[in-house]
Amino acid sequence: MLEEKTINVKGIKGCGCADSLAESLKCIGVEKVCIDAKSGKVNLKYDSCKVDYEKIKGKIKDSGYEIECKSCCK
Repeated sequence: MLEEKTINVKGIKGCGCADSLAESLKCIGVEKVCIDAKSGKVNLKYDSCKVDYEKIKGKIKDSGYEIECKSCCK
């Protein structure tokens, strides 16, 4: 099932960071990643049968970023 989520992420300093994080997420199975480096909003589209949302959040944290915990990231 295709899911779409937006996560607020702290620590994205520019386009290079955003591109690196996007590639990392695509490597674990996220189909589409759109990152606004200025606001820290990470928009995701992924197949929940192929990649678990907890794995996505773990990859973001493992990449050195902090997830702003709001209702969108539970």
